[in-house]
Amino acid sequence: MQDGAFLTPYGSAFMAPQDPVVAGCVSTWRFCYRAGPYGMEDSGALRLAWRMVSDWELPQFDNPQGFAYTTITTTAKHAQFELRYDRSVRPYTNSLLIRLVRGSLAEGDEVTIIWGDTSQGGPGCRAQSYQEQDHEFRLSVDPTGSGVFRLVESLKVDVVAGWPHSLQAVLPGTVVPEVPFALTLRCLDEWGNPSPRFREKVSLRIPDLPEEGYTLPDEVSFSQSDTGALRVEGCVVHREGAFHVEAVAQDGSLRAVSNPCLCQPSDRCKLFWGDLHGQNADTLGSGTLDAYYTFARDVAAVDVVSWQGNDFEITPQTWSKVREKTAQYQQEGRFLVYLGYEWSGCTPRGGDYNIFFREDSEAFYPSSDWLSAPQVDPAWITPRLSDLWERFAGREDVMAVPHVGGRCGNLACLDTRFCFAVEVHSHHGTFDWFALEAMRRRLKVGFVASSDDHTCRLGLFLPSSGKTPSGGFDVASGYYGIWAEDLTKERVWQALRRRHCYASTSDRIYLHTALNGAVMGDEIALDRPAPLEIHAIGAVPLERIQIYKCETLVADLPLQPAAPNRVLIRWKGVIPGGKHKSTLWSGSLYLDGGRILAAENYAIDRLDQGIQTAGTACVTWTSTTSGDYDGVILTVDAQPDARLRFFSPQGNHSISLAEIGAQTVAVSLNPNCMVEFCLAPAPAAEEDAWFQRCEAKLQYQVEPEGEEAAWWVKAIQENGNAAWASPIFVRAAQI
Repeated sequence: MQDGAFLTPYGSAFMAPQDPVVAGCVSTWRFCYRAGPYGMEDSGALRLAWRMVSDWELPQFDNPQGFAYTTITTTAKHAQFELRYDRSVRPYTNSLLIRLVRGSLAEGDEVTIIWGDTSQGGPGCRAQSYQEQDHEFRLSVDPTGSGVFRLVESLKVDVVAGWPHSLQAVLPGTVVPEVPFALTLRCLDEWGNPSPRFREKVSLRIPDLPEEGYTLPDEVSFSQSDTGALRVEGCVVHREGAFHVEAVAQDGSLRAVSNPCLCQPSDRCKLFWGDLHGQNADTLGSGTLDAYYTFARDVAAVDVVSWQGNDFEITPQTWSKVREKTAQYQQEGRFLVYLGYEWSGCTPRGGDYNIFFREDSEAFYPSSDWLSAPQVDPAWITPRLSDLWERFAGREDVMAVPHVGGRCGNLACLDTRFCFAVEVHSHHGTFDWFALEAMRRRLKVGFVASSDDHTCRLGLFLPSSGKTPSGGFDVASGYYGIWAEDLTKERVWQALRRRHCYASTSDRIYLHTALNGAVMGDEIALDRPAPLEIHAIGAVPLERIQIYKCETLVADLPLQPAAPNRVLIRWKGVIPGGKHKSTLWSGSLYLDGGRILAAENYAIDRLDQGIQTAGTACVTWTSTTSGDYDGVILTVDAQPDARLRFFSPQGNHSISLAEIGAQTVAVSLNPNCMVEFCLAPAPAAEEDAWFQRCEAKLQYQVEPEGEEAAWWVKAIQENGNAAWASPIFVRAAQI
């Protein structure tokens, strides 16, 4: 550390290296503190803190050969320190606490923290997995042991995207024949960050249409892109029908098949994609508001967004900035931004609800001012959700959506004057139980999904590796699928109020339901039986359609012929409510009386999970779920009396192959945990067959009854991704 005058009596600090950090890389970082004129006595301490949302690998102090082994050195004689991970003040919740337990520091004495110490054989420390400009470490000191820490230095480093790993193509939900539309291409590193290092040419085609059925550039180049994303204008499809775009890098190393798109007549409602749930560094998350909105528009390629900072952190200055940026980024026909915030009261008083305003609003009404006091007007504070509804009484320019996040939305407090839907999927997990609870309560709501992104990647959050007490998630983003006449604030607002929307996980599955002229979200009276019409198109082949009447599964319809020698074993589980939702499933499976010929992952979302070993008799895996599916598909050579023996922390089960068919055998284990066994479809032999299996049209006869019933559909792809249609509410007509 260089000599020089101290800016404060607390001392000074620096970080090395200061070069940009590649997201997810493994290296060693040093943080050096030089004591100021106050020095430090025993029981004094240093605290190195970083943001709660970061998944920078947590320091550990017991295993010198392990990741993130952390040590300290000091120039002070006889000084001894105690190190531990500690929670600090939000949003800098992660912290390393270094307490002086013996000796003292004089002015000029230095303490060096070595995070990722490799001197005893350790590999180093894994950096944060997502890109961020000016990632911040705050080094604070308590020289007197008083428990009061003062900031010494804010140490900043850029975290940048890594090498190209995957190519993705994103289409609109629907287009019209002969009307030009835009395709978004992006290249991501292995952690899901757009990689500016990708400079290749990419060829384009629509494999499920003949060449004369569309007009696309044969080839586009990323050479002019400095963001890892490219918007391709002027694409045209000449005839109606479902299609996907295939993109292939020039050297053949990267290939993508887009989400599905339906080319349809111009007089039909259009499908728009939204992510209306996330926040940035103005509250708990990271990144600026400009980065937040431009990423959603230009990289994630979503049509409708909102900002949803936790209310108890929002100051009047923050709210003013959000209002300004909401107006600045508003562009009808291209990109809609709704002003909003997250009402974040404790669960008994309402829990988490996303609040949306159709237009601007000078005031917002937080559940508390725990971190924003004393700046927020006390008259705005509304600690009970019922009081918030009273504030909004008579207004049609406010909507709300409960979700399962840091707190669980309390459905007992839901008011259908304002609440059009419940959120059933986000990066926190997949929450079928939340949808089913809404149906048991006979709430007239639809279903939506979002990301709840805190990493400044709204609309494109991918699960992080290494679950920590404050970071790491099991699943990727979800989306609102919104059926509206046009991409205008008023049209989309009315579509949401009417529940003309649905939830999709990250693959943007196309889903439409109709019944006797009504569509998802509508209420209808029937005087005779009528067919529920279902149209689903997947990004990959569809596996099955499930049909629900309120909370009851009435039909589970496999869509592809099952292969008698391919067995799907999948599991799902979640801890309902609260912050900690992951359920551990790392386990094994044995086949008695036959051979395992092949084993493949099913719906594994995280890079650090999946099959660990695979032999002819046994498969082992690492897995956590948060309501989503994980699993394995086995190709076996065995007789019907052979048995599969499943072992996991959530419970064990034994089943013969004779008991497993196309229909699912579901076994309940610990509360809210289930393992399912069924035959998996055979892989499509040809490309044409693969794309044909992506689309399903079917009908299911609905009988009208005296009591109103909610009829809804869940579509599941072969990779475990899913979509949930908002219910159609059906009652018997009065004769």
